[in-house]
Amino acid sequence: MIHITDNERKVLTSLQHNDYEDGTWSWAINNSSKPSGIEGPALSGVVSSLVKKGLVTSDEYDHGENVICITQAGKDLGFDFMKI
Repeated sequence: MIHITDNERKVLTSLQHNDYEDGTWSWAINNSSKPSGIEGPALSGVVSSLVKKGLVTSDEYDHGENVICITQAGKDLGFDFMKI
């Protein structure tokens, strides 16, 4: 079982409720119907932790900007959080 912090849960939920289906730019994670409220270096740390756990991917897209995509494992966990 994967341990998920409160901030990781918030970011996963925000990603699931984002306007972009296949992924979102790192600056747009909180452009969501359920924003995480986490910004700056703290958000970068949470995303890094989620990448290490295999729950999201983070790939450079253009000019150093990253695109964050939730993996199927992240979606599965996130849907459990939304039922709470």
